[in-house]
Amino acid sequence: MTRLRLLLLLAGAGTLLAGLPAYAVTPVAPARIEAADEPRAVQLLSAASRAARTRTYSGTQYVASWQEHAASSSVAEVRHSPREGSVVTVRPTAGEQPDPSVTPTTDLDPRLLRLLVAHYDLRLAPDTMCTGRLVHVVEALRPSDGTVAGRFWIDRASQLVLRRETFDPAGRLVRSSAFATMSVGATGADVAPASLETLDPIALSRLRGDGWQIPGALGDLELYDARMRTHEGQPVLHLSYSDGLSTLSVFAQHGRLGSAGMAGFRKQVMDRASVWVKASSPERLVWAGAGRVYTVLSDAAPATLRAAVTALPHDRVRHPGLLTRIGRGLARVGSWLNPFA
Repeated sequence: MTRLRLLLLLAGAGTLLAGLPAYAVTPVAPARIEAADEPRAVQLLSAASRAARTRTYSGTQYVASWQEHAASSSVAEVRHSPREGSVVTVRPTAGEQPDPSVTPTTDLDPRLLRLLVAHYDLRLAPDTMCTGRLVHVVEALRPSDGTVAGRFWIDRASQLVLRRETFDPAGRLVRSSAFATMSVGATGADVAPASLETLDPIALSRLRGDGWQIPGALGDLELYDARMRTHEGQPVLHLSYSDGLSTLSVFAQHGRLGSAGMAGFRKQVMDRASVWVKASSPERLVWAGAGRVYTVLSDAAPATLRAAVTALPHDRVRHPGLLTRIGRGLARVGSWLNPFA
């Protein structure tokens, strides 16, 4: 599906409001930040993060993501309460199958907010309307040139984020999520999300001592979450990296890859490594190194993806016979990629 067709589809559904097509194709000019803008912008985003943990709400959300050669979209019914978390039902758009890795964003994780403040300059844009509500608009600017990297629409009444967008350095829209409808309920206690799977610094140190490669950063993205999961009886290390806007997930498990082709993937060479690449959104990379198989899913720039391959163990594919369980697992690990959940 072309970018224009998908934009028209979502606009017809009432999700992407007036002005969105212009955002998608027009580079955003550098802008000056007023001295009082950033503290107020941080205050609004912090309030939005708290509201996502304390507010009960429900609605229909559209999520779309674009890469150079691929576009994906999902429509979801979202129900959220502070104590029970979010219940999300994803369905296809316009007859297409939903991509499980393009997941609704129903929260503004405090860890990602800290990274956003550290990596970008924040400013206020004029208030406007979104989903029939008056909203504040916060923009994240690249410090290097002042171009807009992201926008957040924050409901003035409930303080919830109703819409967010991410742009590449050329000003092209690469990810958008927006509520077409939303109903806001009562406010409850601030309940921290469960994090029983998250590995603490001691556990990470132990894993590094056992030979697992766990970089503190990949390109401009910082490690903010690490978990050990079990997939088909095997341990899978899941590392999450972000700068507050772009995200990258690394999945590592014991195994090896052979020379047989992978359906839907093409073989490339990165940093002298044989890497299988799928032009999806987010993009998927698979390679082998030091007795482990690495799967990367990311909406980050190509340079960041290459940095991930460079930083992690990699070797040439030598072994015959691709492990079919790795191929089956790719679709499932895609559903784990939700950096805002």
